[in-house]
Amino acid sequence: MRRDTLRPSRNGFTLMEVILAVVITALISVTLFTSMRIAFQTRERAEDRLAGRQAARVSLDLLATDVSAVLSPTGRIAGPFLGSDGRMGAAREADQLSFVTASPTLPTADDLGDLRGVEIALADDPERDDTQLLVRYVTANLLASTTPQPTTQVLARGVVAFNARYFDGGDWLDDWDSTEQDDTLPLAIEVTLTLRPEQQREHPDNDIDGDDITIVRLIRLPTAPLPASSTGGGGLGGGGLFSF
Repeated sequence: MRRDTLRPSRNGFTLMEVILAVVITALISVTLFTSMRIAFQTRERAEDRLAGRQAARVSLDLLATDVSAVLSPTGRIAGPFLGSDGRMGAAREADQLSFVTASPTLPTADDLGDLRGVEIALADDPERDDTQLLVRYVTANLLASTTPQPTTQVLARGVVAFNARYFDGGDWLDDWDSTEQDDTLPLAIEVTLTLRPEQQREHPDNDIDGDDITIVRLIRLPTAPLPASSTGGGGLGGGGLFSF
């Protein structure tokens, strides 16, 4: 019998080789899992911010429709145009708008005609204490003998700031009271709405992009043509007026 036939086979793996292979496989699996987790989180954040930005645009579109059909603040039904500068709760800015409009936006069951009183303001969110609701209060019957209860319509959630400025033809003002402006309307309104993304609201302690979403909208009122844009501090060119 040949001596080499008694030697053990060397075709298998040693224990050290098996352990090393398992460790390498585990490291590759962890790396792939981490990469996929980061990719899914990035996609979710992008979709969340896109949804928040779209919600902000829709809210400002509704507001623009209301304001674009505002009535001149004279006569029995029209009433004053009021814009106040303020703060509320967790919001950095909590301005309010009040006017009468002929806009058909979001009609209510109590509508008796084409005209309705509208108030745009922030309200507390019963489900959260760190953000507010952007609310549209609608009064349909403007000729009622008693003050009717307005219908409440939520335009946006997760609001951290709502600011409005008013252009009088030369300067931007933080508030507007038509009764003190010879019963006139501003030429334009610049509205800024800031929302907190939903994921950040639901998981504030997680490692989520903390940038709020801010949309700016310039709304022209149907009172007079806007003056030519300028680059000066008081003109239309100096206020950051375009949606982005």
